[in-house]
Amino acid sequence: MCSSDLYLPEFDLYVELTTMKQALVTKKNHKIRMLRRIYPDVNIQVFYQKDFQNLIFKYGLAERTVQL
Repeated sequence: MCSSDLYLPEFDLYVELTTMKQALVTKKNHKIRMLRRIYPDVNIQVFYQKDFQNLIFKYGLAERTVQL
């Protein structure tokens, strides 16, 4: 199995994040479809950039600044 961006063991969930470049999104979606075909019991969730942005705004994280 290919590596995902994040694994949440409490939920037995693999999380995959995508980019906005359509060519990369298409390629990643193809890999996810193949993975689901080969390993149907693997729980994987794909989050697109828009999904990520929606979560940031929903939980009020957009106003926070990152301090280095």
